[in-house]
Amino acid sequence: MNSIRLSRLFIIGVLIIMGILIALPIIALLFGSFWSSRPGAPGFFTFDNYIKTFTDVRSLNLLTNSLFYAFGAALLATSVATVIAFLTSRTDTPLARVFTFIPFLPLAIPGIANSIAWVYLLSPRTGLINLFFINTLGFSSAPFNIYSIWGMIWTSGLSLIPLAYVGIRAAMVSLNPALEDAGRISGAGIRQVISRITIPLVIPAMLSIFFLAFIIAFESFEVPAVIGIPGNVDVYMSAIAKSVLYRIPPNHGLATSQAIIMLIVTMLLVLLYRIATRRAEKFAVITGKGYSPRVMKLGKWRYVGVTILLIYLFVDIILPYSTLFISSLHSFWHPKTLFEDLSFQNYVELPAYSNLLRGLFNSIFVSSISAFIAVLAAVFFTYYSLRSKVKGRGLLEGMGMLPIAFPGLVLGVGLLWAFISLPIGIYGTLWVIILAYTIKYIPHGIRFESEPLLQIHPELEDASRISGASLLHTIRKITLVLLKPAIIGGWVYIALITFRELGAAILLVSPGNEVISAVLYTMWAGGHIEHTIAAIMILAAIIWSTIFVVAIISWKRSKNRKG
Repeated sequence: MNSIRLSRLFIIGVLIIMGILIALPIIALLFGSFWSSRPGAPGFFTFDNYIKTFTDVRSLNLLTNSLFYAFGAALLATSVATVIAFLTSRTDTPLARVFTFIPFLPLAIPGIANSIAWVYLLSPRTGLINLFFINTLGFSSAPFNIYSIWGMIWTSGLSLIPLAYVGIRAAMVSLNPALEDAGRISGAGIRQVISRITIPLVIPAMLSIFFLAFIIAFESFEVPAVIGIPGNVDVYMSAIAKSVLYRIPPNHGLATSQAIIMLIVTMLLVLLYRIATRRAEKFAVITGKGYSPRVMKLGKWRYVGVTILLIYLFVDIILPYSTLFISSLHSFWHPKTLFEDLSFQNYVELPAYSNLLRGLFNSIFVSSISAFIAVLAAVFFTYYSLRSKVKGRGLLEGMGMLPIAFPGLVLGVGLLWAFISLPIGIYGTLWVIILAYTIKYIPHGIRFESEPLLQIHPELEDASRISGASLLHTIRKITLVLLKPAIIGGWVYIALITFRELGAAILLVSPGNEVISAVLYTMWAGGHIEHTIAAIMILAAIIWSTIFVVAIISWKRSKNRKG
C-alpha cells in the first residue's frame, strides 16, 4: 500500500512540476500582452494591445488566410503520410524497408532550406519548373506561383509529411494484423480490407496528427517569412513576426495579444480531438493475446506502391535538395546559366563563420536533452489523463497542450519576460533553450503517446495491479514496454525537430550559446544566401549519413532475428 501511495505521489509531483513549467511562460505572455512596454522595462497595464488586435481591419483576412493555409498543409501532409506509412509498414511493396527511413531525411534540416528550394523551383520569373514550362513546353506565362497561399500550402505540407509519417506509422505498426487477416479470410479484397479495417483503426491517429499538423502550420515561421511576406500573403504568424522581429522597436505586447487567437483555435482543436476519441475503448486493439506483425501481400498493386514511394522521393527530397546543391555552387542564383561557372568557393569560405561548428554541437546537446525530458513528461501527462479515475483528469491533457498554441517566437518572448523578472541565472545559457524546447514539444510527445496508449487494453495493467505490483512497476514493466515503439519514435522526432527549431530559440540565443538554426537564419537574413545553403548541404550530408548508418544497423539486426 505504501509503494502504491508513493507511486501516486511521485506521479502527481512530476505533473505539478511540469504544470508549473508550462504555466510560467504562459502567465508571462499574458502579463506581457497587458503591459505597455518591453520586457523588464517600466510600464503600466493597458488593453491597447487587444484593442489594436481586434480592431485591425486585417484581422478577419489574417484569420481566414491562416485557417485555410493551415488546413491545406495539414490535409496534404496527413494524406501523403498515411499512404507512405501504410506501404512501408503493412505491405510487401518493393523497397518498403528502405523507404521506412526515407521520410526522416528532411526532418532535421532547418525549415528555411525547404522554403528556399521551392522558391528556386516555383518562382514566377526564375523558378526552374516554371522556366521549363515556358521555354520547353511553350507556355506563355508561369503556371505556378510560389508567392501565393497555394505555394505556402504546398511548401508547408511537404515539410510536415515527416511529422505525420512518424505518428501514423507508429499506429500502423501497433495494429493487430489478425484483424486484417480475418477480413481476407472472409473474402474481402485488398481495397476492402484497407478501407473497412485498416483505415478505420488508425483514424484516431490520423485525426490527432491532422490537428497537430494544422497547429504547426498555423504557427510556422519560416514559410510565412520566406514566401508569405514577399508575396503579400498575410497570416497571423507573419503579423506576429513583423511585430517581434521586423518592427523597430519590437512590439512584444501586440505579438502576445495576437497569439491569444491561436490559443483559442488550439483549444477548439483539442476539444474536437477529445470528442473524436470519447469512445476510446473501441480502438483498443492490443490485448493480452500475443501476435506477430505480418505484411499484407498486394499482388500486382505492389508495383503501384513502389511507384508512389519513388514519386515521393523525387518530389520531396531529390528535386529540392539537388536544386539547393546546385545553387550552393554559384556565387548567386542564375537559372539560365545553371551549370556554368560552378565552384566550391562557398564551401571553402564556410570556416570564416566560426559559430557554425559551435552551433552544431550546441544543437546536438540541446535537442537530445529536450527530447528526453519532453517524452518523459508526455508519458506522465498521457497516462494520468487516460488511465486515472481522478475527476477532471481530461484537463491534464489540455494543460499539456497549451504551449502548442503559442508560436515559438512568442514562447521565446514569454521566457524572456519570465527570466528577466526571475534572477535564477539561466537566461543567456543553453538551459533556457532546453526549457523552451521542452515546453514547446511536450504537446508533440502527448500526440505521439496518446494514440498507442489508447490501443493498449487496460486489462493488462489491471492484471498487474491485482497481482500486487505498484503503479510505477506496472508502468515500467508493461505500459512502457508496449509503448516502446511510440516512445522511440517520439524521441527521434522531437530530437530532430528541435534540431531545426528556430522560432523558440531566436530570441534566447546569446554569443557562445547559439544553436545551428539561429546561426543559419542570421546568415540568411544578412544576405549570405549561398553560404547558408552550402552550410545546409553539409549539415544534410551529416544527418543523412547518420540515418543511413542507423538504417543499415536496423536492417542487419532484423536479418539476424530472422536468421
